[in-house]
Amino acid sequence: MLRWRFASSRPYSRAVSTATRSHGVTINEALRQQRPEQKPKPKPKSKAKHDALATPPPPPWPTHYVSLTELSRSTRSRHLLRAILRECTYLPDPFAGQWTAQYAISRFRRYGFKAWKHRKDESFNDRLIKKEREARQSLTLLKRANEGERKCLVRVLFMAYGRIGRRRHELMVPLLPLRPVIAAKGDEIESAEEAEAAGLERESRTVNLTPQLHALLRSQMKVAPPALTRRNPRRLELVIPELNNWLRPMPQVRIRNMKQKHYADLLDRVLPPLPAEEWRRLRDLASGKTAIEAIKSRRISSSHTPDDLAVGGSALEMVVMHNKIPSKAFDSKEGHTITPRFMRRLYAEILSQCPHMELAAGSADRWVVTWGGRAAAEMGSTLGRSVPDTSSSMEAPT
Repeated sequence: MLRWRFASSRPYSRAVSTATRSHGVTINEALRQQRPEQKPKPKPKSKAKHDALATPPPPPWPTHYVSLTELSRSTRSRHLLRAILRECTYLPDPFAGQWTAQYAISRFRRYGFKAWKHRKDESFNDRLIKKEREARQSLTLLKRANEGERKCLVRVLFMAYGRIGRRRHELMVPLLPLRPVIAAKGDEIESAEEAEAAGLERESRTVNLTPQLHALLRSQMKVAPPALTRRNPRRLELVIPELNNWLRPMPQVRIRNMKQKHYADLLDRVLPPLPAEEWRRLRDLASGKTAIEAIKSRRISSSHTPDDLAVGGSALEMVVMHNKIPSKAFDSKEGHTITPRFMRRLYAEILSQCPHMELAAGSADRWVVTWGGRAAAEMGSTLGRSVPDTSSSMEAPT
C-alpha cells in the first residue's frame, strides 16, 4: 500500500520539480497551476431565510388536506355508486330498480358520514374495506341480474318486495307489540341492578305475539308456502319439560333462554304481509292483467370502437386481437332472455311468498290472510294464461 501511494505520487512531484527549475516559480505556485480550479462554495443561507423560501405562506382561509388513501377511497366509492345506480335503471322491474337505488344511496350516505367521523380511527379502516367489498359484490349481483341470471334476479326481487333484507324488517314493525310504557318509578332507574333492588321486574326479552302476528303464523303453518327464503314455523307454543337431563327441576335461567330462542326462531320464520296496493299490483303482474313494461335497452358507451363491438372468431383469434377473451364473446351459462313470460313466472314465485292481511267484514277481531298465487291463478285462467296456484285464504281468529 505504501509503495503504491509513493509510486502514484512520483509523476506529480516530478512535474512540480520540473516547473520550479524551468520557470523559477515557487512550489506553492507550481502546485496551484497543477491542481484544477475549484469554484468557490456559496455561502450557506440562514435557516430562517431558507425555511421562508421553502415553505409557502399559509392561505388566509382554513383548508383540509385529504390523504391519498382517503382520496382514492372516495373516488372508488363514487365510481361504485354511479355504477350501481346505472345498473338499477336497467332492472326489468321498475319498482325494484327504484327501491334498490334509494337503498344504495342511503347506505353510501350513511357510511360517508361515518368515514368522516372516524377519520382518525385506524381500526375503522378495516370496516370501510369490508363495506367497499360488499358494494362491489352488490354491483356484480345487479349486473348478473340484468344479464338474465335467474338466481340473481330473484334475489333482487326478494329484497325489493321485503322477503329478505332491510325491507323485511321494516314490514315486520307493524306486527310487533309496542314497548310497554315504563312507570314514573321506573323512569328514574337505569340499570338492572337498581331495578332488582327497587323490586321491579326486569323487562322480558321475549316477544308477546300480537293478534295480527298470531293469525299470520297460524295461516303460514296451515298453508305452508314454498320455503324459498326461510322455513315455515312448526308450532306456536313452546313445550318446556319439567325435568332436565339430570332429572332435576328445570332452572329458571334455562326456561328463560328457551323462551327467548323459541320466539326469536318464530320471528325469523315470519313472512310479513305486503301493503294492499303493492300486493294487488304484484298479483296483476303475475296473472298478466297488467302488461309488463318493455325492458330498457342498454346504451353503448361512446368510448367503444367498432373493433370492440365486433366480437367473433375463435378464442385464439380473440387473444391475438384483443390480448384477452372479451367478456361478451360468449353468453352466460346461466343467463336467460328476459321476456314478459319469464317475468310473469318470477312474479308468481315472488307472490307465493307474499301474504295479504285485512280484517274480516263486520268483525273487529278476525283477520283474513291471503297467500299469493290463488288469486293470480284464478285471474290468469280468466285471461287464458297458466299461473301456478301456490296460495290459499283463511280466516284466523285473534
